[in-house]
Amino acid sequence: MTINGKRMIFAQLAAVAAFALTLTGSLQAQVDTLYADSTVAQSTSSQSLVPITGLTFALPAASTSHKFAMVTLDMPNLYLSGTPANSTLGAQVGVLIDGTTVAATGQISADASVPAGTSSGRKPTTVVVKIPLTAGTQTIEAVWNGVRSTVVQTDTFSSLSAILTKNNARSKSRPPSRARFRWHLPPGSGAQPFSRPRGAPNAVRSNRVTRDTQPQSVQTQLIPAHIPETPAPFRPTPATRPPARDGRP
Repeated sequence: MTINGKRMIFAQLAAVAAFALTLTGSLQAQVDTLYADSTVAQSTSSQSLVPITGLTFALPAASTSHKFAMVTLDMPNLYLSGTPANSTLGAQVGVLIDGTTVAATGQISADASVPAGTSSGRKPTTVVVKIPLTAGTQTIEAVWNGVRSTVVQTDTFSSLSAILTKNNARSKSRPPSRARFRWHLPPGSGAQPFSRPRGAPNAVRSNRVTRDTQPQSVQTQLIPAHIPETPAPFRPTPATRPPARDGRP
């Protein structure tokens, strides 16, 4: 491999490394997380939404890097008990914004009626909601309540989390402004790489490969051409004059 070939390979590797670092920095600048969890036993018999202890945090204000929050409430160990009013056991959990706005809720219920004094099986549930960030901070908290005189309970783990991000699902990653990508062919192939420069007209096609025509040694020999001379017009002379018809000279 020639020195120029090695230099081209090193230049490509440097461009790829710079692109990876730029993309990683961009992702780190646009994504952040918030998290809260609880492992204590809790229950409520309230028939209206009340906070779940320990599952709350504040969302920051909107910025150039953060526009939305993907909030997830995960309660994998819920179960129901009590004496329902002429129906089955049931409850709901949800996400509350600033103590007034219900962002989303999820409902659970027993599969069938259960005898008084017993409880249903585990009813895990997860609620995921997208919340736009505003000019100020917002308090996010998990809430729950029973329905039809049901007591809703959890005795182990539950969590509330949020991912702050831009709404850039359709955006495309771009390489650094100084990065250049060229086609490189094996040495000795007789081809030269070509890349479209920045600002070139559309008539120039990118990734076009042009080939050099190598001059070949051709032996030539000059052969003089034989050009016949143009004959002079025929003029009869006395010696060649034909005889007269009457026999006289």
